This record gives sequence, structure tokens and C-alpha cells, in this order.
Amino acid sequence: MEGRLDYSKYRLEKAQDDLRTAKLLFDAKEFEAAANRSYYAFFHAMRAVLALEPFDAKNIRRSLRTLISFIYILDYLIKIFQK
Repeated sequence: MEGRLDYSKYRLEKAQDDLRTAKLLFDAKEFEAAANRSYYAFFHAMRAVLALEPFDAKNIRRSLRTLISFIYILDYLIKIFQK
């Protein structure tokens, strides 16, 4: 479990770094780049959680579908707010 915990912490740190960068880019009105960093922040945070427990391929596919849905929603919201 120690190896999983270390890997999870590493992934969470990457997620936090990407989220900080996304906030900076958003404040600079770089919305597309901010969306990209937000995607990776979410992706690494999800991998941090998944690293803690064994999982099967079905869960990974479901998680990736959720992530993709999140990206489409985020992209839609960015387009709305840019108008």
C-alpha cells in the first residue's frame, strides 16, 4: 500500500500544479489553455484516487467517460462566457 500511497501523492501534486496554472491562465484570459490545464488537473486527481485501490478495466472506462464529459461541459461553458 505504501507504493500506492506515494504514487497517489505524486499524482495529486501534479493535479494541484496544473490547477494553479489553470487559474493563472484563466485570469490572463487564456481560456483555451486554462481549459487544457483544468483537464489535466482533473485527470491527475482522478488517477490519484484510482492509485489507492485496485480496479478493473470497466472502472477505468467509466472514469474516462466521466472525464470526457467534464471536458465537453467545460469547453461549452468557456464558449458561453467568452461571448
